[in-house]
Amino acid sequence: MTSESVDWLNISNKTFIVTGGGRGIGKAIVDTLLASDAKVGVIDKDVEDIETITGRLAAQSADITDVNSIEQAAEHFQSTLGLADGLVNCAGLFSPGSISEVDLSEWDRVINTNLKGALICSRTFIKQMLQKGRGSIVHISSIAAHFPQTNSGAYSASKAAILQLSKQIAVEHGANNIRSNAVCPGMIRTPLSEPFYLDDSIRTARESMTASGRIGEPEDIANAVAFLLSSRAEYVNATEMVVDGGFEATPMHLVPRPGYNAK
Repeated sequence: MTSESVDWLNISNKTFIVTGGGRGIGKAIVDTLLASDAKVGVIDKDVEDIETITGRLAAQSADITDVNSIEQAAEHFQSTLGLADGLVNCAGLFSPGSISEVDLSEWDRVINTNLKGALICSRTFIKQMLQKGRGSIVHISSIAAHFPQTNSGAYSASKAAILQLSKQIAVEHGANNIRSNAVCPGMIRTPLSEPFYLDDSIRTARESMTASGRIGEPEDIANAVAFLLSSRAEYVNATEMVVDGGFEATPMHLVPRPGYNAK
């Protein structure tokens, strides 16, 4: 991000907490916020490879499904970085399985991490935002919340529930000057999805399903998150920002219509 964009976002010296900030989209969010001179607290199960920067970046290993674990992390970040101005609920997991065959313990594990974890983190850091008199929460959902991702167990259900959780937080805390929004990423190239793109034919097919004609990068999501956290989005509340290169607009374009489809 340029120095001009840093000034425009006006998030320098503000404190943001990012769950799942050790890799993929979460790491891109952390890097983007740091580039904007913000202070960032990273919550992840594995923080050994995160090089902390005194006064700017702190990392804490914590289980987002455990209230005590998150409360301890919140106390640590408050003492090292100050009260939270914002929270990004990015931590999540995926477990395959059809609806008729998915193991119920795996279903519970995905729901607990993706949904319950977002609730616990939101409730914990809302307390700090109430002390500051303002705050912004951004939840990382997915286009799978709009289109069922088959054979993916509880993933789509959990991501759809996150959208409703985000709206409920917005309505309940809007009067407290706390905003809550969600970002729905489309196809993003991360270490987790990288195997899909090693085959050129699959990569090309996926690119053709987006209006932009390309696969997204983690930074595409991070830029959207930074905007929603910033004061430039003060009147953006209870919304869903789809960042998918126009994927959701292409279904009718992809339906075969002889004489009408572009060659």
